[in-house]
Parts: sequence; structure tokens; C-alpha cells
Amino acid sequence: MFTGIYQEAGRDIQSVWSDQGVGYETKSCFDSCLQASIKKLEEIFSQYGQIKESVMKMETFYSFAFITFEHHKDALRALASVTCLGSKTLEVREAHGQHQPIPTHIDKLAAIIAPNACHIDKLNDDCIRDIFSYLNLVTRTKIEVACKRWHRISRSMWLVVRDLNFTRPPFSTFLDEGTPQYDTTARQLISYTGHNLQSLTIRRFHSVGTLKDIRNQCKCLERLSMVHFSFYEGEVILPSVSSLKHLTLDNCTIPDQILKKVFAKAKSLDSLSLVRHLTGSACLESLSNIHSLHLTHSEITHDHFEKFLKRNGPKLKTLSLVKCRLDEEMYESAVEKMVTLAPHIEVLKLDRFYRPNETLTLTTLYKLANLRSLSLCRNIGVTGEALLKITRNCKQLESVTLDSCMGLTSAAIEGLGKLSKLTHLSMTHVREGLTNEAFIGLVNNLSSPNLLRTVLIANTTLSDEALYALLTLCPGLTTLDIAFCRHVTEATLMTAEEAVTSRTTRPLCLTMSIDNTHIKTAVQQASAAGKKFTPRLILKESKINLLSEVLSLGSVNSIYDLDTEDDDDTDLSGDEGGDLMDALNLDDDDDDYEFHDYDDYDDYPFDYEDNENVMDLLDYLVDDML
Repeated sequence: MFTGIYQEAGRDIQSVWSDQGVGYETKSCFDSCLQASIKKLEEIFSQYGQIKESVMKMETFYSFAFITFEHHKDALRALASVTCLGSKTLEVREAHGQHQPIPTHIDKLAAIIAPNACHIDKLNDDCIRDIFSYLNLVTRTKIEVACKRWHRISRSMWLVVRDLNFTRPPFSTFLDEGTPQYDTTARQLISYTGHNLQSLTIRRFHSVGTLKDIRNQCKCLERLSMVHFSFYEGEVILPSVSSLKHLTLDNCTIPDQILKKVFAKAKSLDSLSLVRHLTGSACLESLSNIHSLHLTHSEITHDHFEKFLKRNGPKLKTLSLVKCRLDEEMYESAVEKMVTLAPHIEVLKLDRFYRPNETLTLTTLYKLANLRSLSLCRNIGVTGEALLKITRNCKQLESVTLDSCMGLTSAAIEGLGKLSKLTHLSMTHVREGLTNEAFIGLVNNLSSPNLLRTVLIANTTLSDEALYALLTLCPGLTTLDIAFCRHVTEATLMTAEEAVTSRTTRPLCLTMSIDNTHIKTAVQQASAAGKKFTPRLILKESKINLLSEVLSLGSVNSIYDLDTEDDDDTDLSGDEGGDLMDALNLDDDDDDYEFHDYDDYDDYPFDYEDNENVMDLLDYLVDDML
């Protein structure tokens, strides 16, 4: 165990480290050098006992002395006594092993074993900053308290944060949303990133003051997502919307009168998403210059929708109406209005756009000649006739989603192959019309089979014959979902392996979802027999890669999950959050530096006492970089 104190040059306050080495008695003092010679320090500390060795080391920003006693009792006496240097009292404690100028036995052994190794403290700030960027939330929090330099570097990394998401990991995993601690930490995060923050996703806070901080500090927000908020007159505190371009309100209770005021101030707003908005649709009338509108599980009247289209239709590029409730018998009229008033729509999503007792036809959609993406999941208005008209006239279509559509015909499915720019095709849970002959005809009709990247045909009656045509004629295929296709056998697995092995240009890999198919059993038996598949073929059951036994991306949802009324069909939570720069409640003062004492939080998830694993990880990253 080593004893000592430390002081930065030009400062009047001592910062103290402590560390206890296993198997060592207290014989050494680590002393700050306050414009004193080593002889002066020896004279001061000799009052406690005989000094064996004393060393002074000068650095750019600090200097220190290391004093070793003959007997450990003398060092303990120095710890228990008050030591003065002139008019200043020195606080003597156990010194941290990382700040010793004399190499320890472990340091010498490491130097012998790895003479060419580079210690992390020798790297410049840019290298350390790059290493820190690979660390997760908990580890980053631990290394921030190691020393002032690491804390300074970690703090500087906040300057590059542009996206902060309070609803996704890692932030959402370590705080309870209903506690004041959640708000305190959120406000600290905002104080670090607010000036440069461009995208923010927030969930209901415990205190209104948190929203005040967001409004005062986040002046450059371009994308804002709010989840589970309720606002009424007299208590409305919304973040700054002057430069806002994208706004998402998910399960928020906000009256139309308030939204009208918000939209009036948001002059740059061009994208709006409302999820479970049930307080009225009159606010849509005040919108102008909107290019993208997403409504999910929301109520909207025909009159308000028509007025919105009249003001924004010529500029509208994206329209999504998922499980929305319109006036009785107005669905047919709404489709005609969107085709007439918004003829330049490029992305259209009308999932579950009907009432059970209504007959809805979507034939007029063929007039949208600029369509690039069309989604009509679970829509009884999708008939073979309507689909044929769409494929004949909408030549720009790149993505078509027809999940659970019951009115398709074989001729309409074959006609999809005439889309020259088709890259994404989804027909999960489609039984009627989707036969092997129809699917093979679709593939044979493709004028540019190399463009097709994604095919999702889970829970269909297709067999090996149809998949053989797809795998051999579409060399650019990257994603294939055949989950719950009971007629698919291991022959498709062999075909897929041969197809990816013969590829010489990108994309080289193919990902297949094989839940509840015969392929799963074949893979397990082949793996047990020692067979190794090509790494280019990635087979997945749910979220597990059966070949490499690693987890797949958590953001990839299973497309064959049953769609219930409570499920969201759209992801409206904003951009990918990415790795958040970690922060806890820190006191950052020029004259003092200390971290909050979290003893009051019994279940706080971080432990700063053991830094050995962190140091091992950092050293490993350094060696890997070099």
C-alpha cells in the first residue's frame, strides 16, 4: 500500500488518489512538490521515521515526490499525522498505483514480457479518444473517474454528439423513468450536448424543469420525438421548434389549439408523425410545406384531411396512414382525394386502411406515376385487377409490400416482375394466388434481376421449385425470409449455398430466416456431423445465427410476427440512437473536482472500485490499434 498526495502545477488544491497493492505493506509516501526541493521534503517527512528512498519527478502540468520509509509503521504514522509545508497543510493518503514514478514489480514484469508494448498513458488525446469511442456505457462511466485527463477527453467527446435518444439502450437500460434521478441525469446529458444536438427523442419526465432545460439549451434541434407526454393550457413547455424539420408525437395528449400554436412557430417543419393521436385532427389544417405525413392509430376527419391535402398536396412526397379511423364511408373518397390533390407522392403506406363493413377499391392508385414505395398490408381493397393497373402504370416502383392481402391473383403476382426497378418484395402470409408457377413467372419476368435485394415470403405455400428459380436468377439477393414455409426442404439450402459460393461481385452474402422449416433440422444434423457451411450464407432462426452462433442485429424485427391491434406498424422514434456518450451527474468546477456520492441509491448499477478490468480492456485496445 502506497501513501501520498498529488497536486497539479499552478493550483492550490490537492487531489488525492488511493490504491492498495496486494501483498505490500505501507512503506511509501507519494507527496506533491509545492515549489520545494527534495531535501526539504525529506526533512519534513523524516520526523516520522527513517527514509529509505526519495524521488522527485517533474511533468509538464504537475510535479510530485515519492518517499519510501524503512518501516511501514513510519508510513502509517505519516498517514495519521498532519503534515505542513510552509503555511499549507498537506493531506496525506494512500496513493493510487497508477501515479507512482517508481516502476512496481508488475510494471517491470510487463516490460520484460512485452518490451515493445505501448502504455496507454503515452498515447496522445486523439488516440485515447478513439479508444474510448469503442467502450460501452458502463465502462465509459468507470474510466471517466480514473484521472482528470481521461475525464477531460471523455467530456470533449460530447461535442460531437448529434443524436440523443432517451428511449433506447444504453440510456434507457440504467435509469428508472419514474424517479427524480432519471430527470437529473437527463438534464446533465442535455447540458453536455444541447448546443450541438440536432436530434432528440424523449419520454415523459418526472419534472417540468427538464423540459425547460431542453428548451433553453437545445436551440438547433432539427428532429424531435416526444413519447407519452400530456400538455394542457397553462403548463405547456415545449422544446425550441424554430429550426425543427421533423416532429414525432407518440402517445401524446395535446389539444389541437396547442398544436396549432406549435405548427405556427415551426416554419421549417416538413415532416410530421402522429401515433395514437386521439385529441382531434383540426391541427392538420394549419400545416403548410409538409413533405412527409405519418399517422398511426389516429383519428382524422375527412374534411380536415382534405384541407391538409389542398395546402400540402403539391409538395407531399410521403404519406402513411396505418390503422387510422376516418369518417364512416369516407375511405373511398379519401383515396380519391390523395390521388387528385397529391399526385407527386413517392412513398405511400395504407396498411389496414378500411372498415370491416366497407368495400374499398384501390384501383385509382395507378394514377400515382411517381410511386417508388407502396405498402398495402392487410388491405381488402387490393385485388388482382387493382394490382395489375398499378404495376402497368407505376414504372418507378422499387418496393412493394402486400403482406396478408387476400384478393391477389396469379396473373397479378406475375405482373410484379415487369417492374424494372424492383428491389424489395414482401408477400408474407399470402396464400391465394401465390403459387410456384406464379412466383417463377414473376422471377422470369424481371428485366433487372440483379437489382432484387429483399424477398419476404414467410408463411406461404411456396416450395423448393420456386426458390430455386429465385436463387439462381437473382444473384444480388441479400435477404430471404422463408419462415414457416413447410414445403421448403434442405434442397433449398444446398441451392442457396451453391449460389453464394459462385458469387464474384458484391453482395457476396445471403441472410435467410428459416424458422419452422425443414432447413432448421437439416442444419442441426449437418452441424452435429461436422459439416461446415460457407460463411457467406447466414441462416437465422429468430435472432440467432445458427451457423456462427452469434446474435443478430437487435434492430431487425421478425417480419412474420403476428400483427395485433396493439402493435406499431411503423418505427417513429427518430433516427438510430447509436452509442450515447455516457454521463452521470458530475460536479465540474475549476477549483474542485469530485463525483457525486451515490450511496443514497441502493440499486445504482455502476461500481467504480474495480478498475483492473477496465485497464486490461484499454491496454488490449491499444495493442490492437498498434
